[in-house]
Amino acid sequence: MILNRMVAIFLLAIPTLAGSAMAAGLAVRVTPVAGEPYAAELEAITAETLTLLVAGESKSVPRAEITRIEATEPAAIQGPTVSVGLADGSRLKAEGFRIEGSEATLELRRQEPLEVPVRGLRWVRFRPPSPTIDNAWLGLLGDDRAEDMLVIRRSAETIDQVNGVVIGADATTVRFSVGDQEVPAPVARLEGIVFGGSAAAGEAESSGITVVDTLGSQWAVRSLTLASVANLSAAERAEGVLEMEILDGQQRSLRLDQLDSIRFEGNTQLLAAESPVESQYTPLVQLPIDQPRLLRWLGPRVEGDRDLILRSRSSVTYRVDPKFGAFATRIAPDASVAAGGGCDVRILVDGEVVWNETVLPSDAPRGVELDLGSARRVTLEVDYGDGEGRSDAGDVIRFIEPRLLQ
Repeated sequence: MILNRMVAIFLLAIPTLAGSAMAAGLAVRVTPVAGEPYAAELEAITAETLTLLVAGESKSVPRAEITRIEATEPAAIQGPTVSVGLADGSRLKAEGFRIEGSEATLELRRQEPLEVPVRGLRWVRFRPPSPTIDNAWLGLLGDDRAEDMLVIRRSAETIDQVNGVVIGADATTVRFSVGDQEVPAPVARLEGIVFGGSAAAGEAESSGITVVDTLGSQWAVRSLTLASVANLSAAERAEGVLEMEILDGQQRSLRLDQLDSIRFEGNTQLLAAESPVESQYTPLVQLPIDQPRLLRWLGPRVEGDRDLILRSRSSVTYRVDPKFGAFATRIAPDASVAAGGGCDVRILVDGEVVWNETVLPSDAPRGVELDLGSARRVTLEVDYGDGEGRSDAGDVIRFIEPRLLQ
């Protein structure tokens, strides 16, 4: 998923009519639940309200009426290379990573280290995103697995996997047990680690609050507060902090000059739980069945309110709410597929193809994350192609948890 980087700035004190100095709040852009976004200055946050200075007037706005706030200056900060996915849904950027016993420690830039139990880790990626590797890497995430998986970078375009148990890790080496043998794996040769256990194990109930910092970390937060900054000097504001309680109960502090944005509602929408604006299916051989009935029998279908299953020559289109800016899914041949000629899978954004690959029955799942920008529709399409060899035998594709992301 590609995030819009924004960084907070502090305004110089401005004189009042009486000649005394009053510091301004934090310059932000506010997106309300209803209405157009507007400029304001963030002065304070409590459990229920935000205090905003809008057009010179201080207002107390219920948190439920705001979907997000974001700082108004673009960030020019290069984030760390290591990224870590936690069981609570957080995705953090780390300067360093180590495992000792049952505890993992993340070294964070300009912040205190974060300590979490190893069972609270879902994955660690040591390298930055790469177009040649991303599909394969993302395809490994999300499945329940009994063992840990060491993901090895074989070349610029190829990764391999080895199953076992992570015993420990530091800046240079991951200690990995395969059977009865312990193997020291150089971090420089790895793409990352995918940890075993249920993908849902240990997850806390989300509060719907996500705090994004200027390095690109996304913190799943239970609660947050900000003491009033409106009457502080510039020097005092530079030390101001956003107090966060993350979902495992830990207390964290984030300096205000590290704040990118705050989202006050769920940042994911599963498409399988939504009604499509359009659904189509065209069989290889024309059948004497009306289209509504054909769609019910053979058209795109939902499984478990999470996955979408499409056979060849079918498509489904969903409307994109403006608050969402990215799309993600994993794509795999359906479990019912034993043989077949493969098929083309396409993802269209506002009618334009932005992703197109051929999927064969023997292929492993591959992952996709796409920036939607200001797009209003996303379409998933499966097609067995043209030519004499075309066939719809076994060409059934599963989109695993297709979703929109903020």
